[in-house]
Amino acid sequence: TTQGLYRAYAETWEKLPMDTTKAVHSLAVSKNNLYVGTGPDLFKFGTPEGRASYLAQAMSNANSGLWEIFHSTDLGNSWTEITPTSQSFFMKMSPGVKVLASGEALLVLGLMSTFRSSDSGKTWTEFVSFDADSLDTKSVAGLMMLSIFPAMAANENTFFKVGPYGVTRSTDGGKSW
Repeated sequence: TTQGLYRAYAETWEKLPMDTTKAVHSLAVSKNNLYVGTGPDLFKFGTPEGRASYLAQAMSNANSGLWEIFHSTDLGNSWTEITPTSQSFFMKMSPGVKVLASGEALLVLGLMSTFRSSDSGKTWTEFVSFDADSLDTKSVAGLMMLSIFPAMAANENTFFKVGPYGVTRSTDGGKSW
């Protein structure tokens, strides 16, 4: 939700103790690992105050982005932040990320970059997918609507994502689509 992550417990909802003020954008599970991708509350983008808040956050710190990734190995009772770092301005500005998991492999889809980890988020490789010469309206539409379309991990190297113009597949761990 925009207020945090909850689980059903004895017929009531219990808020999980994740240290973030951001909205939950994605949730991925692999074996005993739970991963959560967070970002700004996108419903607030419809207001002038929400857009101003988003821009102020984006410009406030050159080293942090507007999104985070958390990992839990105990069903959400405790969390470790595993957010990768990026020098990309576009990744910093990404209004959230989608996290995909299969085995020890994680794929994080952002605005114009993808991160891959083969060790449950301990180390990361960034694949920058922004190329100003080849960026077209179709690409931008897919990037901006990232969080509303489904994506899935078939295995540690094969991932699928849906965009406004169809399904794309990666068979090399997210390096190319």
